[in-house]
Amino acid sequence: MKGMFGNWKLFIVLVLSLVLIAITACTSVEEEKTVIRMADTPWSCTPPLNLRVKIILEEMGYEVELVSLSMDMAFNAVAAGEIDVIMDAWVLNYPEKLIGLGDTIAIVGLNYGNAIQGTFIPVATTPLELTTMDQLNDYIELFDNDGDGRGELYGLEPGTGGNRIQLLQIERLGLNYDLVESGEFAVIAELESRMTSGEAMAFQMWKPHWIFGKYDLRFLEDPTGSIPASIVMTVVNEELLQTAPDVCLLLNRFETTVDEVSDMIYEAEVLGRDPMDIAQEWIENNRDKVDEWLQVE
Repeated sequence: MKGMFGNWKLFIVLVLSLVLIAITACTSVEEEKTVIRMADTPWSCTPPLNLRVKIILEEMGYEVELVSLSMDMAFNAVAAGEIDVIMDAWVLNYPEKLIGLGDTIAIVGLNYGNAIQGTFIPVATTPLELTTMDQLNDYIELFDNDGDGRGELYGLEPGTGGNRIQLLQIERLGLNYDLVESGEFAVIAELESRMTSGEAMAFQMWKPHWIFGKYDLRFLEDPTGSIPASIVMTVVNEELLQTAPDVCLLLNRFETTVDEVSDMIYEAEVLGRDPMDIAQEWIENNRDKVDEWLQVE
């Protein structure tokens, strides 16, 4: 595990090199328009990426199918050719996938960088002095919800890279805590319940996310360096480079920001707007940028 996550800077260089190789491999072969299958991963940060690209691909004449998959399943599916695209790939969380599936997948674009992930606590129900992961053993009683003498750290669904990194933190720091595998929306429901009752909670979360617009949360710094600021990239089945080079070119040019994605999530999850309407509005307000992405050189 340590070797897998140890040298982040070297791994980032490898990832960016794969992007250049993949785009160089795109040809100008014209193929009949077909269905593009995209992984619809169960995270609120996925629709702002998928839906914008879906609208643009449909303008280009493609039919787009969103396939519901966990991220772990999505990597295997894209490698097997069962789906074509993963837009919301937090690649630094899945180095073993990139290495093991390297000849069947390709990274074609960087959607945004500086995505923060890790363990957060609510400011209102935790001591101001608690600011780093290595302090958690001093506050076990606050986070021992089941009374077994061990604290709980709430993670995501089984198989996620974030969970594996969180387990690595627990091991490296010697934390007397258990990882509770859950899911994004289950974690949020638990947080809202704890906030109502005035209880503390330590949980895995990331930016971009709407939750930071609703609650004052504190990021617990990690002295082991297990979780860096991440990069969110687009992964495709390797054959797409030849069969749909125009799609690969669009995916390479597509870019967004943490703030843009956060705002779109907030409008959908908090204000209750239709995610497709939000995506369509973004396309209309950024028509010049989209037209640049669609230019054929």
